[in-house]
Amino acid sequence: MVRVGPLRFEHPPHLPSVQQAPILEWYDPELRRVDDTHRLEAPIDDRGVVDIFKTVELALSLVDDDYIWPRSEPEPDIHHFVWERDWYHPRHFNGSSVPRDYRDSISFHKGYLPRQLHDFLHAVIAPPPIPDFSIMEARVRDYEIASALFESARGAVTARKKPGKIAGVPVSPETGRVLLDDEILQQIMLNFEGYFENSKAEVVHGNEFIDHDLVDRSPEVVARHLGRIAGQKALNLMPLVYGNRRRARAAA
Repeated sequence: MVRVGPLRFEHPPHLPSVQQAPILEWYDPELRRVDDTHRLEAPIDDRGVVDIFKTVELALSLVDDDYIWPRSEPEPDIHHFVWERDWYHPRHFNGSSVPRDYRDSISFHKGYLPRQLHDFLHAVIAPPPIPDFSIMEARVRDYEIASALFESARGAVTARKKPGKIAGVPVSPETGRVLLDDEILQQIMLNFEGYFENSKAEVVHGNEFIDHDLVDRSPEVVARHLGRIAGQKALNLMPLVYGNRRRARAAA
């Protein structure tokens, strides 16, 4: 049961029941979360960077293994594991957008989750502390380099295999044939290869999102590898949520 002054009710309608998630015994409807003495800390690494996988696993551990998180109503959405949003606003950092980019741009700080689990995370886990500015700056820089390398690799692959998909390249509406001389088409491919080589030159040892050996690989390999890192806005955490439940039931 949830305490509301002298009144009590079963559970907030957007969360599991107290019987399924006992920590909600301490849910405060005015705060829309459990009280501070019972709210848990978000898992972070030794730099202060949030670990989204451990955060989800922590939240799941607080709920009965047999509980089924709704998949469709309310619909799943993206949870920012770096919150509160206002903490990272440029006005708090002399106008620098680095903290905001740290929160919003890096796919490894966001995850696609059932909406109810999203709400539950906010209710029972406290926001991770803000890392040192230098940590955020380095992580944003590494991710931007990875994103640029991914885009240039994908562009080089497109120029080689599907040049008609490149913006500005004329294509016959009847046949789909590229309406450019071979010499011009070859120059376009060379230009995209050049962008790819320039992007590789930006990668230095220690980039946490890029295995340095990757820079010696073909655009196809680079695009395929980095597509899982920089080619998505957020990580799909649905398999973690529902896979854990399947494994728990199989082991019982």
